[in-house]
Formats: sequence, C-alpha cells, structure tokens
Amino acid sequence: MANRHNQQDGSNCTRLIIDEASYVRDTVDGQSFWYNIVRPLIKVRGKNVIMISTPLSTNGFFYELCMKAIKGEKGYLYIKRTIYDDGLIDEKGIEEEKRGIPELAWRAEYLCEFITNALSVFPDYEKCFKPISFKYNNLYCGIDLSTVGDDNTILTFINDKNEIEQFNIKGELDSKYKQIADLLNKYKPVATYLEVNSIGEVMYNEIKKLLKNKDTLHKFTTTNDSKKEYVNKLSVMIMNDEISFNENNKLLYSELGTFSYKISKNRNISFAALPGAHDDTITSLGMAIQAKEDFKYTNNITFAKRNIPKKLI
Repeated sequence: MANRHNQQDGSNCTRLIIDEASYVRDTVDGQSFWYNIVRPLIKVRGKNVIMISTPLSTNGFFYELCMKAIKGEKGYLYIKRTIYDDGLIDEKGIEEEKRGIPELAWRAEYLCEFITNALSVFPDYEKCFKPISFKYNNLYCGIDLSTVGDDNTILTFINDKNEIEQFNIKGELDSKYKQIADLLNKYKPVATYLEVNSIGEVMYNEIKKLLKNKDTLHKFTTTNDSKKEYVNKLSVMIMNDEISFNENNKLLYSELGTFSYKISKNRNISFAALPGAHDDTITSLGMAIQAKEDFKYTNNITFAKRNIPKKLI
C-alpha cells in the first residue's frame, strides 16, 4: 500500500508500489500513466517507486524503465528473479512445470524475459504463412461451431504434410449443416472432431444424419485441459516450422496474433483471445491437430484413454 499524504497541493506518496506494472495501460483517459499520474504523486515527498511484474512485451512504460535500469542509469534499479530462484520448488518440479507451458509463456512468466510480440501465445507465427497448394488426401478435420453473434463457424482440414485449409461456414443453421456435411462427404477425412459444448450436441446430431460415413465424426468437448493440450501442440509446430498456413488466410493470421494466456496465482494457465478478439480459427485448427494425433494410428492409445471413463484406466 502507498503511504499517502493529503495536502493542499494534492495527494502525495513517500513510497509507491505498483503490482503487475507491465499490464497497466500506458495511457488512462488520454493521460500518460507514468508521467501524468504516477510522477505527480511522488513529486513532493516521493522516495521510492517499486514496480513488481512479470514482463509482457518490449513496449510500454514498464519495459522502458527496466531498460533504463539495465543500462545503469542513475536512480533506477532492476532486480530479476526467475523460477530457478524459487526455493520452494526443486529442479524436478521445475521440469514438470515446464512440460505444461508453451515456450512463450514459459520464457515470459517463468524466466522473466521481455519478448517481442509477447501478446500472442505463438511467437513467429508469421513464418508459417506461405503459398501452398493444398492436397486433399489423408485428411483430418476440426469444426468449431457458432450459432449467433460475431463468432464464426470454422471447418479446418489438416493433411499428412501438416498443411492447413480452412472454410468459414456462413448462413442459417440448416444451411450450415448441409455445407459442413457436403465438405466432409466430398473430401472424406479419416476423422473429424466437432465441438459439442453448448448447443453443439444438437448440431452434431443434425450433421451426422447427412454424412455418408457417420463413423468418422466424433464429439469433442473443449475444456481448459483439452485446450491446453492442442495449444501446446500447435505452439511447438509453429516454433519448429512444422505447419503451413495459406498465405491468404487473413482471419487465422489475425487471430493467432491476438491469442493470449493468463496464469493464475496457483500457476494454472488458461488460453483465450484478447478482449474484443476471437479464436474460432484456432479452436478449429486445434481440434484438427488433435484429431490427427488421436486417429493417425487405428490402435492409438491416446484416443483410447481419452474416451474410456477414468475409473477403468
């Protein structure tokens, strides 16, 4: 808490602590947070301003002040502590923690690095957008459904070369059922995951009625754990340049750039689009990747475990 002194010339602090400073907006109501709000508070009696935060990206007042300290400018001090400085967790625990965290989040949240484009879970995703001639063979599919609002219904195909083709399904519900079924009947994917959260169960049943090979359509329930699983897979594929997106897919390009994460105080990570953005293309893509992972071998144990009740495993 700040020690505040109310005087005739306004409120002043002797010491001020700003928590999660990297997440504070640079401007508030048109005024610079640092120069117009914080500095006047410490102008009269101020001795210290302590900022505590994990890094976010290479921009903003927190980054600028940290760079001043790192360069050795007088009056600034930078203290960096990573997970390896945490006396409450050993190296084995750190390695277990690392397995469930995407590379970008690990570097920012646990190694305390300032990262360019750190708003997105997928650094350097731009390199995966290329001119591709998509081959419709040995396909796997993921479908993210929407009914109303601004969300899109996205159907994603992934082939054996990890090339991606996406379709934005528009129209009324009956039209969407038919369009999806027509694409699945035409290109015959080995397996398709269709999200059944919310009203998806009803749509799943309607689409299945129209399919020639009904056994290839499977239900997928999106949870934080299932989302974490396919996001981690996608993150690694992008990092290793093992996946290719159509260079004209502007919707996917924009959503990859605004897909972010949060880490709770008990170190649980969750993923979602930034406020005002969407992640329909990513959800659909993630399910397609998971379908390929689960069904590329007929005796895939991953799929077996995913669908057998926990009591029996």
